[in-house]
Amino acid sequence: MSTQRRLVPEVRVAAGMHGAGRLTSARRAKAWLRVRVNRLLEAIAAKRQMRRAIRELSALSDRELRDIGLTRSEILRVTSQHMSRF
Repeated sequence: MSTQRRLVPEVRVAAGMHGAGRLTSARRAKAWLRVRVNRLLEAIAAKRQMRRAIRELSALSDRELRDIGLTRSEILRVTSQHMSRF
């Protein structure tokens, strides 16, 4: 699953956006909840992707890791740095 894909539609609730002034407090609460759920689902997808990368890199032999310029002790650091960019 791609972390770029929106799992729950974003809702425009910021001031100045079309229709934002007409939202009731219940609609604002629902919009806030949708945004929070969307962020949570994206974080879960990113975590899964990081665990998959760690698992795949760990399955490589020491020679294969050396070929790509890594050691076993660097796998966690490299994957977490890469994932923090997203």
